[in-house]
Amino acid sequence: MTNWISQLAKEHAILLAILIAGLALRIYGIYFDYPGVNFIWDEHYHISYILKVADAKSLATDVLQHPILLTLFYIPAVVLKVGYTALTQNLLSAEAIKTHYILSGMGELIIVTRWFSVAFGMLGVYLIYKIYRLLFAQTASAYAAAAAYAVSVLPVFLSHWGKAHSGMITFYLLSLFFILIFERKKDFRFFYLSVFAATLALSVHYVGISAFIIPVFGVMFNKELFRKKEILRATLLYALPVSFFYLMNFNGVRRMVLENLYGYYAANNYVSFYPVGKFERFYFVFRDTFFIEPVLMAVFWLAVALFASSLVRDKLHRYVFGALAFNYLIMVSIISAPRMTRWLLPFLTLAATFGIAYAVDRLTGKNCKRTALGIFIGLLLIPSLSTSMKWVSLLRANTFLETKQWLSDNLHGKEVVYSFEHRFDAPLSYEAARYHKEVNKQNESAKINYIVTKKDVFDGTGMNLFYDFYNYRYEELGGSNTKYILIAYWKKEKGDTIRAGVEKFHRIKLVQSFYPTHDEALRGGGIDDYLNNPTQWTVLWKLDKSGPFVEIYEVL
Repeated sequence: MTNWISQLAKEHAILLAILIAGLALRIYGIYFDYPGVNFIWDEHYHISYILKVADAKSLATDVLQHPILLTLFYIPAVVLKVGYTALTQNLLSAEAIKTHYILSGMGELIIVTRWFSVAFGMLGVYLIYKIYRLLFAQTASAYAAAAAYAVSVLPVFLSHWGKAHSGMITFYLLSLFFILIFERKKDFRFFYLSVFAATLALSVHYVGISAFIIPVFGVMFNKELFRKKEILRATLLYALPVSFFYLMNFNGVRRMVLENLYGYYAANNYVSFYPVGKFERFYFVFRDTFFIEPVLMAVFWLAVALFASSLVRDKLHRYVFGALAFNYLIMVSIISAPRMTRWLLPFLTLAATFGIAYAVDRLTGKNCKRTALGIFIGLLLIPSLSTSMKWVSLLRANTFLETKQWLSDNLHGKEVVYSFEHRFDAPLSYEAARYHKEVNKQNESAKINYIVTKKDVFDGTGMNLFYDFYNYRYEELGGSNTKYILIAYWKKEKGDTIRAGVEKFHRIKLVQSFYPTHDEALRGGGIDDYLNNPTQWTVLWKLDKSGPFVEIYEVL
């Protein structure tokens, strides 16, 4: 057994090294805010859905705005996690378990979703290797493509968080993998597997519709093999599971559609998801992927410019370029959202990996020496690796976590901190929960309602953190016990506006600040939340920490 493992490791040493590097980049820092919540967009929905359904014993909830497939993956792991916590913490009732998670933070359960994203991310690295073994004759091309995906910042960052994108892209790649096997073997089992994988991609996230075209190309490129019977089977195999996973969360999906339609599209005259220039919609995909991966995307576009005719002659390569074209059309016609990097994942994944794989294939065909080839691949990957390592390093220090620690050390007794940033998270005291229920009218929050009904448990615990919730109570603040106000912003103008509003009614003094960067140009011009949306590698290198600009003022 030992000899077999040793032989296997020796034969696949390069692939193993790539997988280990990919795992290290994806696993580092996933506990950075543990057991906190609210730092990462969208990752709490599935856990909130599971808990709400369990509490209400009904599927009629709109807390989850995605189809339900990923939730079904999470449920067994969440049950095991809750059971383990109950046993190790001696929690003998449902009430005791609920109290524990409210006191300790929902991050104890949300971490389960992050581990799934890591696993999906690693499967994605392996699938890239298998796909490029089919696309190119040279193993070196597959190694280069897998290494590019392993170290590229976009898949690395999305593999950290409990979002849907890591799972979606894995099923997307699985669909491509199976259709390439079908193209080689003409075995319909692989065609149906490709259809089913495309089904799962859409059942995880809406952008998974990009995988729809992959089995469609299988039909288009092999018309002579398909009869009405096979097409009907494929249609049902796609439509029925998708319908099931969406209808199982009908209220949540309906809410998402209405919010996007009347919130985002209506605000932009129904022409785009976010404000977008007249011509910007046609090039933002190219621009924004280049801002994230300049070297790998440059290699891809250079290959297209120089060898376009030979690339499309290969039927297997047509699947890749067809998938890229379809995803591009979706992005420009439906989403049109520049600066939303996670939606660029399908396009960047295929383009960045194909470019380097094709370059290596060309060099190998010219009898390039192995050492020179290794140096060439390394030089192409160094920018991607260093960018990912820089992003990962931001998890070591977070302005919100530093703020939370400072307030824990400096807020005493009945003193209140009044926060103009509702995404700042900390365990709430009984008084804070009562304030949110009575003043902020948070009557539907199960967490707040539970704390309010358990005064004997929560009185004297947590933080007197009173949120503003966009009410801008500059005069009242959090009442006479307000000791500090908390202002958080991504652009200095917002912070200045809030501070000026408070100063009309109160004397305040800056007592502490936590900044992600001391670059005044970035502070003035505004930065993105690079934990959730790394948009430009040039800006990333100017950041010292993750999180927004935070300022804490004492009310005098």
